[in-house]
Amino acid sequence: MTTPQQTASNGWNPLVPPIFDHWAEATRTLVDQSQQLFHAVAEARDLETLQKRWLESIAQSLDQYMRSPVFLDMMRRNFELVTQLQDSYEDRARDVARATGVPRLDDISGLFERMRIGQDALMERLAQLEKRLQSLEEKLAPRA
Repeated sequence: MTTPQQTASNGWNPLVPPIFDHWAEATRTLVDQSQQLFHAVAEARDLETLQKRWLESIAQSLDQYMRSPVFLDMMRRNFELVTQLQDSYEDRARDVARATGVPRLDDISGLFERMRIGQDALMERLAQLEKRLQSLEEKLAPRA
């Protein structure tokens, strides 16, 4: 059997060392990757560690997604749309209430406010009348 050290005169010496070097490097790489895989599998046996890594990976992925300009723009548009829909609903509800004569909360609260103001004005006027009545009674009362 011949060895890689044979001379170039037999025609295979320049080709064999690069092939041996390549396969030696491939074998070393395979051994390194196998060791890394073995360590990963050994760590994966601990289910809590595996779950923690999985949850951290999901949290990191979601955080990156939620901070992306595409997501933020989508959320802005969504909020604008919801606000427009609420305004549109309020406009339509107000129009229907006016058309049917059904009072709305704003109408009722305004009515109560006006009633309270009117009641305060009446109470003040009654107090003034009471004072006048008392002064007239004192003037008309027989003097003893």
